[in-house]
Amino acid sequence: VGVWPPAVAPPPRHTPGRGARGGGALVAAMMKATSSSGSLPAVPQPQATANIRDESAVCAALARLLGPDRELCDLTFVIGDQRERLPAVRAVVAVRSAPLRAMLFDEKFRDARQAAIEGELELPQWTPDAFSHMLEFLHAGATDVDAGTVLELMQLGDYFQIDELKSHCKAFLAENLSAETVSTLLAEAVSFNDEQLRAKCKEFFLANARVALQSPAFCALPESLVCELLGDNALNVDEWGVYQAVKGWSAAQPRQRQRQRPPVVDGDDPVVVAAAAAAGAFGEVPDATASALAVPMGPLQCVRLGQLSVEQLRTVRADGLIGEGALLDAALNKLDGREPPEGRRRTVCFAFRFDNAAKGDGVQLTEDRQVATFGKDNCVLGDQLVPDCGQVYWEVLVSSGTNAYVGIARKERIDVQRNMGSGGGIAFRGIGGNEKWKECSHFEYGRRISRGDRVGVLVDLPARSVSFYLNGDFLGVAFDNLDPAKRYWPCVSNNAGEMRLVASPRLPP
Repeated sequence: VGVWPPAVAPPPRHTPGRGARGGGALVAAMMKATSSSGSLPAVPQPQATANIRDESAVCAALARLLGPDRELCDLTFVIGDQRERLPAVRAVVAVRSAPLRAMLFDEKFRDARQAAIEGELELPQWTPDAFSHMLEFLHAGATDVDAGTVLELMQLGDYFQIDELKSHCKAFLAENLSAETVSTLLAEAVSFNDEQLRAKCKEFFLANARVALQSPAFCALPESLVCELLGDNALNVDEWGVYQAVKGWSAAQPRQRQRQRPPVVDGDDPVVVAAAAAAGAFGEVPDATASALAVPMGPLQCVRLGQLSVEQLRTVRADGLIGEGALLDAALNKLDGREPPEGRRRTVCFAFRFDNAAKGDGVQLTEDRQVATFGKDNCVLGDQLVPDCGQVYWEVLVSSGTNAYVGIARKERIDVQRNMGSGGGIAFRGIGGNEKWKECSHFEYGRRISRGDRVGVLVDLPARSVSFYLNGDFLGVAFDNLDPAKRYWPCVSNNAGEMRLVASPRLPP
């Protein structure tokens, strides 16, 4: 009969002082080390604690609570007008959000607390899509959100005091501003008292005012913010665009519109009538029954009437938003040949990033899309349309390369798999030659550049021109026959090199 476990001879004992592996050898080695260094060698000490972490597994397990393991949830949120039911774990949302904890457990919120005890909590003011993403973030620490939902998700993060969620949303929105959304985000920055986000949104709004003023979100801004934006000299739009923006904003306000009698031009004063007629500013003098909409005066006062043409003044008068006295002053000043009031700053820095969706195969972009590396002779476009009102300026640092072009291009014309010269761009070529290129034709221009130089681009679509600068020095107008009816985008190309967008370059004189 076999025995289990089988008998195994124990390993031989090592008696100190016997053999090369005995304790005597160890003592001898220690004595040798001591004699050479003067002290005993350090003996490694065991760690007091073991650092054992598996955070990803915890997040994955919590995420399953909203999916296959939702039967473990003990709370249901009823969200939106459609009363969509979203499951959650009471303890998780309570420890992640102080307001939700209060709603679930604080006696001050008796109705909400009672509803939560019964297992349901109604929050009709939010959309189910955004709220479900918030719950996913609370449970799993991560969520993938459609760009159109990020703003409401940021509002949820602010309302429920989920700072990490709010911070992530704010960073995404700040890096993905557009002329259509900047007004909404600017209003949120003001309400959050976030000066950093406010400053970034305002700078973007001013530079892209032509489109931003036409967005529905602009009409929802408070009067004080409208006045701040329209009163800024850096607003990149002409005065007629400012007036149209004020008119649209006023029409969208929910206040009760009342008719009021405007100031009446003295029709018996021949000097006044003759001056107005000579200036061509008005048609016939209106009678006393003419009326105007009662609109806030603050935004209207931002319109610099002296910058408007005679025909534009006629249209303003017909709209009835501005009193006859102010219009008459503007007309008389034109008649007398007086200098118009200070205009808005025509040249503004144009902020954009390189576009991942509009580049050649040999172009690699950094994560922030501020730096482009060219493996072969390809182009990359900017992600913002060049404004067709006023002057815009930007700079590109040419770090390296063998065939550098900087300029603009039309998306429907440029071949991004080639350089801007042969690909159909409008550019200054400074490495590989010193030339100006316009859709495959080229002429000598400027001077050659060195690696590390800054190339500035000044586009003035109303004047149909594009000019270039080298380290701040004006190289001259390259072309004065651009088509303002066409759409242009910033563009660069290079070969075996790197180009970087310059943040907030110094504007040319």
